[in-house]
Amino acid sequence: MFAPFQRLLAAAPCLVLAPFMGSCASMMCGTESAITVTSTPPGAKVTTSTGLEAEAPCTLSLPNGAEVAITAEHKEHPGDVRTVQSVPDLSRWYVGNLVMIGGAAGMVSDMANPTNYVHKHDVHFDFSVPVDELVRRERAKAEKARQRRASSGGTLR
Repeated sequence: MFAPFQRLLAAAPCLVLAPFMGSCASMMCGTESAITVTSTPPGAKVTTSTGLEAEAPCTLSLPNGAEVAITAEHKEHPGDVRTVQSVPDLSRWYVGNLVMIGGAAGMVSDMANPTNYVHKHDVHFDFSVPVDELVRRERAKAEKARQRRASSGGTLR
């Protein structure tokens, strides 16, 4: 006779705490995020590891929580294929937990949910600069950063 009442009583803590366990990013992100892909010169054929195809400039809807390889090839530069990894990052919405009732529990919940990791960075493919020049620039940038770290003591102490 009291079994249904006991079950309700056992579930009461969960029902009472549910509004306090909300997470902001989980409510706001959705399952996809949009990024813009451009190229110099315009008109590059863009494909993704998820199967999307378009011509730059374009907007792509990428699935949240998964790395996506974006490849571009331009008809004016045959054989020059450029690839970029779009790595999702934690949505800025998770900071909303600081002002919501969810607080720290909501932040932990957001960080554990893969769909809260969104693609934020637009992609640009520059076919006007040869690949070897791009590699040289990246190496110079990395060397400069290494020298800056070395001159500042290397690590935080």
